[in-house]
Amino acid sequence: LRSRLDLYLLQEVDPVQMGRDLFRPGSALDAVYGYVHRVHPTREAGDGVAIVYRRRRYEVVTSDSVPFEAKLPEHEGRKYMCAVAATLRDRTTGKTVLVASTHFYAKKARNPRGTLLSYLEGCRGEADAVVWGGDCNDEYKSGLPPDIIEGGYRSAADEGERRPSKGHKQIDWVFHSPALTSFRSETSEVFVKLTREATAVTGRPPSDHFGEAVALRFAMDVGDTKEDLTVSHLQDER
Repeated sequence: LRSRLDLYLLQEVDPVQMGRDLFRPGSALDAVYGYVHRVHPTREAGDGVAIVYRRRRYEVVTSDSVPFEAKLPEHEGRKYMCAVAATLRDRTTGKTVLVASTHFYAKKARNPRGTLLSYLEGCRGEADAVVWGGDCNDEYKSGLPPDIIEGGYRSAADEGERRPSKGHKQIDWVFHSPALTSFRSETSEVFVKLTREATAVTGRPPSDHFGEAVALRFAMDVGDTKEDLTVSHLQDER
């Protein structure tokens, strides 16, 4: 979070981490960032997903949970995991962005990607643009799945800019609707570099797969850097 990006999409974060460890009321981070957090309904870890936004730039208009049906017999009839969605309004331009942070785990959740995409499609007309991403648990080595393409979503990582993995999987993604263009920026690359560094506590990087970050710009505003939005995904901020 020290990269000071506009948006973060977090996974594997629990209420204690969000409300005490990271954004304790009155802390320096709490003064800069707000967040929307949802806990997975049945997942044993008791963790969840979050959208973290810069307070000076955005205000939350609406927020929602997108639950995924459980797949295993022991959870039959229940929701297992979820995505979190929020519509954010830019305080300067008035433009709105529907943002979703997700964690797909198809072994225990039934069709999580399809569930999220259906939700986003139903909300598409309610915001000027859509941004979603997180831990997709898929490298999409053969290209993006048809349902992502048919939804009109793009990713800088799938447009000839996939990152060298160096033994780590690239399963973290940031997707956006056609109203936005994505590109790598100095700020986004600094963030990704930091996710590959060992932490002082564990001596290892914060995750076994590296974070992703991109800069986004409304397509109609090409050349107007004031519209740039830098958004990242990072699993497990511990």
